[in-house]
Amino acid sequence: TGMGHRYIINAKNYIHTTVAYTRAGNRLLHSLVTDSLELMDYWQYNVNNSAVRVAIQGNTKFNSKHHLRYGVNYNRLMFDLEDRWIEGWGDVYKAIGVANFYQVYAQHKFRINSDVTFIGGLHASYFDVNGKFAVEPRLAVDWKFAPKHKLSLGSGMHSRQESLAFYFIQEEGTPGYINRHLDNTRAVHVVLGYDYQILPNLTLHAEAYYQYLYGVPVRKGKENAYSSINDDEAFEKRALENDGIGTNYGLEITIDKSFAKNYYVLVTGSFYDSKYQVSDEVWRNTRYNGNYITSLTGGKDFRVGKNGKNVIGVNVKFFYAGGRRITPIDLEASIAEGEQVNKPNSQFEGKVDDYVRLDARVRFKHNLKKVSWEVSIDVQNATNKKNEFNRRYNPATESIKKKYQQGIIPVLKFRVEF
Repeated sequence: TGMGHRYIINAKNYIHTTVAYTRAGNRLLHSLVTDSLELMDYWQYNVNNSAVRVAIQGNTKFNSKHHLRYGVNYNRLMFDLEDRWIEGWGDVYKAIGVANFYQVYAQHKFRINSDVTFIGGLHASYFDVNGKFAVEPRLAVDWKFAPKHKLSLGSGMHSRQESLAFYFIQEEGTPGYINRHLDNTRAVHVVLGYDYQILPNLTLHAEAYYQYLYGVPVRKGKENAYSSINDDEAFEKRALENDGIGTNYGLEITIDKSFAKNYYVLVTGSFYDSKYQVSDEVWRNTRYNGNYITSLTGGKDFRVGKNGKNVIGVNVKFFYAGGRRITPIDLEASIAEGEQVNKPNSQFEGKVDDYVRLDARVRFKHNLKKVSWEVSIDVQNATNKKNEFNRRYNPATESIKKKYQQGIIPVLKFRVEF
């Protein structure tokens, strides 16, 4: 929940303030049936996240050439996690704490002339959990070098914290925190963009980018390939240090036919490479290095009824992406051991099958004088395609089995607008 307020000081100055409170939680309880047919709880996982966020932004327009934006953000973050196994099955970990995150920033937009605009800014932050400061300059320039053509170049430094569980996690019965000392992950971004207004409602946008990450949390020692870049878990139970690096670079192309004459089309393509390195100085694929993502989205509205006041809308989206990375399973070793054994020194060298999905939506909107209502049906994964998300060794069949995501998902909606 939240609220916002805008205070207009005069024709050239205003202040916008927002205050919000959010809360989210998750409770999991895993049980099994014993040989004596009794239900036994063996693992419990509870997490609660809440936050109070305050943002104050000021805007000053000095004249047609100079515009200044500045502000402060304050986040108070409250966290409570328990990861509990029954005795003999695993350890008990808890993460309880409160964090304060402070940010200040300023951005100056200078319109040199009708064709060239320069934007310079500075962002500073402080995170009181690890006591770390970050000061990050950011620069960008837009150049309209021809009536329908524009180039843009941007560069800047950015930083981020890990999940609060990383900082507050501790094993029950032991003093101190495992990773309270962790610094922020830092990154340098460079982006080159090109825009071409092909027709009044048709635009081509191309963007090449490079990102260098450093200070990434990795496990101590050279015998492990863990990096927080790949982490899809809530926290890490072993000691980490900020010695990892990573790179992301790629090209994104978008063709946008904006909504006109009752239809729109959007085509996107992204081709990229994502790598990381830990203490052993070996470059590896990240978990998310699928290398390509493409999509085609389109929709058309049909005016029906008296004077065309009602609308039947049809929308479709086709999505195709490279499969996420996995560590290959050594089938022969798994059979010999009777459990899954991954191939050594091959972290994220394998891939699951490519991801393919078609979504469709049909809606009917009835407009009255003071009210309108709309009924729609959204069909996610309309072709019921079985998209693979992981692979596991099955000791019963001594084979590798694919795990699949959920198939077709229909959603019926009804909405009234006053």
